[in-house]
Amino acid sequence: MRDADKTKEQLLREMEEIRQRLAEKETSETERKQAEEAAREAETLRELDRLRTELLANISHELRTPLASIKGYATMLLDYDRRLKRDEKREYLETIDKNTNRLVELIEQLLDMSRLNAGILSIDKAPTTTINKLCREVIAEAQVRSPTHRIVPELPGRLLKVNIDARRIRQVLDNLIGNAVKYSEAGTEVTVAARRIERELLISVADQGVGIPEKDLPRV
Repeated sequence: MRDADKTKEQLLREMEEIRQRLAEKETSETERKQAEEAAREAETLRELDRLRTELLANISHELRTPLASIKGYATMLLDYDRRLKRDEKREYLETIDKNTNRLVELIEQLLDMSRLNAGILSIDKAPTTTINKLCREVIAEAQVRSPTHRIVPELPGRLLKVNIDARRIRQVLDNLIGNAVKYSEAGTEVTVAARRIERELLISVADQGVGIPEKDLPRV
């Protein structure tokens, strides 16, 4: 009887040891998964911070171009006012006006970054049938800023009515074209295309650069 009790106690101890080992293994597995998830989140945050820093640096650099143009043409108007013809003055004023608009866009992008970080970025959608015109305007403006590339529109004559925030779409399209120009060789084409897919509209920007490395595609 005593031997039977001893065997029973031994079995209970062994079962308890097995249970503890399983619990420890489960805890270890949970901790491993939590550590992996934390590492992925940290990597995502680092990537977002890098992208924000890069975007801020790009915008800060781009601010110089319209500022330099505005300053240059304003100085010429002041210094050579009596020598300039009427049509020359108008041309200079139009250039100043165009670059001022570009400056406003860049500053608005900086403000949007602040709003995005604060979680208060707003999207104001409205029905429009002028998406084709919007695309052509963005392409024309980008072509002036990027004379080393040929920006080719592939837009149908008429596009369906869509519900969009035109200002945000303009910003996104402008940034995509800017990236395409930045990461492709001078003299190559950047194609901006739009096509209908049932009741949706797909707008794409394609360049002839090296493309995104395969290992980075999951982050896009």
